[in-house]
Amino acid sequence: MEKSTNKITKTVNNIRSKSQNAETCLLCHILFDISCFFMNV
Repeated sequence: MEKSTNKITKTVNNIRSKSQNAETCLLCHILFDISCFFMNV
């Protein structure tokens, strides 16, 4: 579970660093929050 969280974090960070588009970052942030929520349930 820890590994998958790290993998998602790394992916989100990669997308954020590659894109300066605020909407993309926001979308990734929302997706990340949702996936964290489901992993913690």
